[in-house]
Amino acid sequence: MRIPNYQRQIDYQRVTPRGVALTAPTFQTSRSKGWDRFESILQATKAFMPTYKGLFNIGEKYKHWFRQGEILFDKSDDEKSNVPTGTRPQYAESGFSSPARQELLQFVKQQLGNSVSETKQGETHPLWEKLDDYFVQQMATEDLKRQIEDPDQDLLAQDYVVLRREMQQVQAAQLAEQQTAQFYKGAGNFIELSSLIRSPQALKQYVQDNLTAAEKEYSTHNSSNVSWDIMKQNLFNLSIAHNINASLQTGEVEQARYVYDYFKPSISEEQCKLLGNKIMYAQATQTAQKELAKCYARCVSAEGKIDSTKMTALAEELTQENHLPLDIMQPVLQTCLEQEVCKNYKEKAQVCRQILEGKEAALAEEASSVFSPKQWKQIKQWQDESKIPYASGTYRAVFNGLYDEILQGKATPEDVANSYQAKEISAQDALRLTEHFCALKGGEQKQREILLSGSVKNWCQKNHFTPEQTEQAYYFVFGSGCDWQSHLSAAQELKDIFTLQEKK
Repeated sequence: MRIPNYQRQIDYQRVTPRGVALTAPTFQTSRSKGWDRFESILQATKAFMPTYKGLFNIGEKYKHWFRQGEILFDKSDDEKSNVPTGTRPQYAESGFSSPARQELLQFVKQQLGNSVSETKQGETHPLWEKLDDYFVQQMATEDLKRQIEDPDQDLLAQDYVVLRREMQQVQAAQLAEQQTAQFYKGAGNFIELSSLIRSPQALKQYVQDNLTAAEKEYSTHNSSNVSWDIMKQNLFNLSIAHNINASLQTGEVEQARYVYDYFKPSISEEQCKLLGNKIMYAQATQTAQKELAKCYARCVSAEGKIDSTKMTALAEELTQENHLPLDIMQPVLQTCLEQEVCKNYKEKAQVCRQILEGKEAALAEEASSVFSPKQWKQIKQWQDESKIPYASGTYRAVFNGLYDEILQGKATPEDVANSYQAKEISAQDALRLTEHFCALKGGEQKQREILLSGSVKNWCQKNHFTPEQTEQAYYFVFGSGCDWQSHLSAAQELKDIFTLQEKK
């Protein structure tokens, strides 16, 4: 009886696969079937296979069979026939349901599911190296388990080729995306730096140098359908526009016009028109701001109303002096006046708020500058009387009515002053209503006040309040404080009182 010779696992020198194209078949049979073979894998398989043929080197004499943990080498046909059928591994000839195929596909899915690091052109991605290593090891293991009669038709090898080819295509797509992203990142840096150059001549040279360099990269790595001529014009327009916009943002209108006039023949017609309008609007705004004090005194009344006739006449004067179109100067002047009126009303509201909060800062002389002499005299009177307890009574219905009318834009400070003179409201309520009017005119959001006003009325009606109780509840909410949060807190407190709940 011959004693079986067991060998330990033989180490072999691993040859690192190299990234090669999938267009070089190794022998005629594979070419006819369309399967590409890889020289790197072939070299690696030589380490554990005695002969070399195709993708797998399966020698006629190199056949391994497993039987009860023993390896039978070069047995005769009679000896092989004596191997019990039940103990010999049974594989389908095509290997269609081979577990190795399933494991290979699962391995690729897991690897593709991992994060893919960036690669440079010409480098083999570690992910593909993992696939090569895995396949070589798997084939070494599988070869010890089975007999491959026709290596060219082995389905596991075909699976590997299909997956390897797909991975290379994925890698190529990822590399193209990386190159495109890098190109646009460089374009963004170029456009941003273009805004720092003040001399048009220097800017022209800088742009030309960058576009020359960009053309080389774009023609080599371009993965989009946009031609270089279109991309070049877009980059040129954006760099010039960014330079001009940067000057306009810092108020350097003359600098922006200087660059604009130099590049006007070179930029597109649409971009030229857009930048020209921006410069004219910036110049008109600068002119209106410079003459704002004179314009405000001539065109705005003490009540904050803009006289459109006077404003148009003033716009025509400024147009002739600064060589600007009237259709640009007039709306710009109106916008500047409206913003100044809004700012003035905010300051008035702040003065009234300080008085109601008992802050002596409201007595400063500079506070009187936002009011007309007549208005300031009235404000000071209300301030003095608001310090005297019970100086005058308040009819809640009058206050509530004025509050609603101001909210709807139907009442003015004159109506408030008249109600005070008729002793229908107190000095403190007159200040509160004046602050309410000025705050709304100053641009504060009144939608929340409108919603809260309707909610209080609906809540009172739902709980069957009498008209007198409704007036008390409404005054309790809007007669407390001068801001939205105070009114909201008062409304919550009213609800707690009515439902006999402690306020949290």
